Amino acid sequence: MRELLDAMCRVIVDEGGYRSASVRNARQDAQETLALEAHALPADTDPDPAAWAHGITVSWADTELGQNPGGIAFRTKRPGVCQNLLTPPTP
Repeated sequence: MRELLDAMCRVIVDEGGYRSASVRNARQDAQETLALEAHALPADTDPDPAAWAHGITVSWADTELGQNPGGIAFRTKRPGVCQNLLTPPTP
């Protein structure tokens, strides 16, 4: 399954032109974490994109930490896409 998710993320980046794609799994822990399952960055990015992606804490909680495309997507049950990392995502 991991290989399929990695391949899907790779197509989104390589063919879709996105700078990043990831698949996260909602955990029922105290921080309501969105755990990284698969991720892709462009080929010209840091040689270890997984280390970069694993270093980001993402939550689905309705808190400041959960105001990210993944957290909003999980809470609203709608796709989460961030067009500009300098502006907050909107549901």
